[in-house]
Amino acid sequence: MTKLKAYVDGSYYPEAHKGVSCFIIDGQKPVVLIESNPFGSCNQFEYLAVLNLLKNLPIGSNVKIYSDSALLVHQLRLEWQIRNARLFKLFGEIKDVADQKGIEYDIGWVSRNDNPAGHHLERMRKRKEIYGHSLFSANHQNQLAEQKTLARK
Repeated sequence: MTKLKAYVDGSYYPEAHKGVSCFIIDGQKPVVLIESNPFGSCNQFEYLAVLNLLKNLPIGSNVKIYSDSALLVHQLRLEWQIRNARLFKLFGEIKDVADQKGIEYDIGWVSRNDNPAGHHLERMRKRKEIYGHSLFSANHQNQLAEQKTLARK
């Protein structure tokens, strides 16, 4: 089977208690998932991007995953200890899905500049597409607009 290439990224917005994970399989459209989570973190959504990728791959796939998160890469390679309980749980879920589906994967680091999943999330944020998905409440958006107006004065 041909080895697939995929890119992952995740972001968390604590003021909205929501996060975003994205994966892109080389040559395909980005897949973005937005999730409510009052106790999230950017690292958690990096892990969720990998988990969501594996859940969406066909049984028996072989994939090289690229991330700009050194923590994610080193922890999934078992080079760094996972001390956070939520990340450890997600690590177990990643292993379980890979085992259940017979997916072989390895993970490597890529710079932020070379990560199309990161670029996609950044474009969404700049175009306020993420805001349209209720990541931020209307009240919070009004506060941001008010701060920008005051900063211009």
